[in-house]
Amino acid sequence: MKCSAVSRQLLILSISFICSIPAYTLDLPQFYRVPFFIGSPQHDMRDWTSELIFRYGTGDTRLSYNRDETKTQLLNLYGTTDVTPLAFGIEDLTMAEKPCTYEFLREEGGTIPSFDFTGTDGHLKFNGRFQTEQYDFTLYQNLFWGLFATLHIPFREVKLTDICMENLTSPANEHADDFQAFLDENFDKVLAENGYCPFATETDKSGIGDILFLLGWQGHGDEAFGSIIKDLTGAFQLGFIFPSGESDNTQKVFTLPLGYNSHLAANARGYAEGGIARYLVVGAHGAFSIFWAEQQSRRLKTNAAQQGFFTLEHGIVDVNPGILWRIGAYLKCDRPFGGLRLITGYSFTQRDRTRYTAIEPRVLSTQLAKDKMAGVFPLPSRQGIINTDKRLRRWRFHTVHFHAEYDFGAHFPNFAPIASFFYDLPVRGTRSFATDMIGGTGGLRLHLDL
Repeated sequence: MKCSAVSRQLLILSISFICSIPAYTLDLPQFYRVPFFIGSPQHDMRDWTSELIFRYGTGDTRLSYNRDETKTQLLNLYGTTDVTPLAFGIEDLTMAEKPCTYEFLREEGGTIPSFDFTGTDGHLKFNGRFQTEQYDFTLYQNLFWGLFATLHIPFREVKLTDICMENLTSPANEHADDFQAFLDENFDKVLAENGYCPFATETDKSGIGDILFLLGWQGHGDEAFGSIIKDLTGAFQLGFIFPSGESDNTQKVFTLPLGYNSHLAANARGYAEGGIARYLVVGAHGAFSIFWAEQQSRRLKTNAAQQGFFTLEHGIVDVNPGILWRIGAYLKCDRPFGGLRLITGYSFTQRDRTRYTAIEPRVLSTQLAKDKMAGVFPLPSRQGIINTDKRLRRWRFHTVHFHAEYDFGAHFPNFAPIASFFYDLPVRGTRSFATDMIGGTGGLRLHLDL
């Protein structure tokens, strides 16, 4: 049976499997793993071309970077936790409400504060193991006049296991045995009274992360730009990150989110690359996300002396996340023979400082009243205290990216198997897990010839 001319045109589909690192390999970075390579502009800019990309990556680490960009134990990225001031300034601290916390940790008369620890005595260092697997699905849809749309859906699995603590109290301290007995017998009781699960409770969660949708424009010019650039390709995108990922669990001492903790964000990104020789291409890219503030229940610092991974108080605050941004550059060896491409690059990623604004008048009311009666000057503000939390400070990555790909379409125009590999290595960082990522990508391109 013959088809009409219109039907014939609508049924003309050119389908090819792509084995290269896909154009615009998107990523939404987190502090607990190294960012993926941000990608490069695509060259198939025909109208109504669709591209579905799948990426798999995995990582495993027991190390993190602290504020000095030095590697340390995984859960020591914010420094050691001083047990002595944990309950200073928290509300509702009475023998009736929180008997164990009151007995051992109240500021005046508590057992642990009465030890008068100095140095690292009374401090804890935490460690554990972090594992992650990530499955990303990204759909690119070329429209017309260079316009295109992108939908990025990540699926993440994160695990925090083997959680343990190291007591840094010197055995020579006269209270060393009493402090260890408190850790063994009463530490989890204190946590329970303040809404926490037991200290060593592990995290094992999986699900969809935050979803990214973008609209953009792309263009390509074959003419030379100056004496070095032989041709130029570029793109720019604007869109939103929708909060679909599960937030962290504030009832766990150690917890991780799958997304950006329920914050909507605007995202912008740009790419450009140019050929500088027969087989050499240089490129650059950048992206940033601006987050909307949200009211949330968060764990809060209540005394300037508190430090470490967790605090006991919680309350409703306006959470204003810092801007998340990244820049990078790369060098591509483009098909020196067959369909081989080799890419090496560098990127810098940073999440700026997050700030809290207390909403509940009860938060820190007891501590501030006590400071006022004591004649403390200048009187610290509620916001000033809770925003000294090191967990709110910026985190960053310096990353080197290695990618290898082979386009079998150079040999088999009607059938091109998938073959790609990547390795992303953190070389320095600040308040972030030192998780390198290894994996591969593949996809399917569809072109509708109208």
